[in-house]
Order: sequence, then C-alpha cells, then structure tokens
Amino acid sequence: MQRAGHEPTWEEFTQAFRAHYIPDSLMEQKKREFRELKQGNKTVMQYVQSFIHLSQYAPEDVRDDPSRAARLLSGFDPTLQTHLGRRYQSFTDLVDTALDMENRLRVANEDQRRKRQANTSAAGSSQKQNIISSPVSRSGQISRAGFTGRHAPAHS
Repeated sequence: MQRAGHEPTWEEFTQAFRAHYIPDSLMEQKKREFRELKQGNKTVMQYVQSFIHLSQYAPEDVRDDPSRAARLLSGFDPTLQTHLGRRYQSFTDLVDTALDMENRLRVANEDQRRKRQANTSAAGSSQKQNIISSPVSRSGQISRAGFTGRHAPAHS
C-alpha cells in the first residue's frame, strides 16, 4: 500500500502495474524473446521496432544508452554489424546509421545484380552468335550446321 501524500515515480507505477496486470510467466517469456532477438529477415526498422517493444520487459538489460546501443548492435545482421563497427555516438545515432547503411547495402546489391544480369545476357548472346556463325566446332572439326545442303564438305 502507498503512503499518504506520496506521489509514485514512473518506475514504481510501471512495476505496480505489471505486478498487478501482467503474469510473471508472460514477463519471463517476453524477456527471453528480447534476449534472443535478432534482425534475421527483418528490415532495420522492423528490428528496431521489435527491439524497443520487447526491451520494456528486460529493463535491466538496457539500463542506459550505451547498453541499449550495444544490445541493439549485437542483434543486427552480421554483414550490417561489420559495416557499422563503432560508427555511432548514441542509440539514436546507431539507428540512423544502420538505416543509412542498410539502404547503401541494398543499392550496392541491386547494382551488382544488374551487372551480373547484363554480363550473363551479353555472354549468352555472344555464345549464340558464335554457335550460329561459326562452322568450326570447339574441337576444330568443321560442322555441317554451318553449311547448307549440297555445299557441306564430305566426312572422311
């Protein structure tokens, strides 16, 4: 029970609210989800939203800005972690940097994909050209496919 005239702090209120309305088993389940949270196939924004939502169940894990940033970074995709390194000053800066890096990586991947497709189609069309126009096979034999009807050389 509360003392007369005592205004509860926000932390006291949230603890009392959770104790009264949220079962311990649910709190433990959500804490475990938070501790196991990884980006996986989520976008940076989806991962950050899940992180913020679930972090309320494990406040001891994210008690200050550096611990929040470190925990968020540890759940990012390994490629993104490598590119991010220590290029952030705060949790908010980490989120901004991760969003920017995700966009840069996406653009780079799209460029590489386009180049591969262009190279594949260019290589495919040049191979087709060689097959159609060259009567000499790879083994050095003259191919009948390169000639028409009666002009084809005789085989020995």
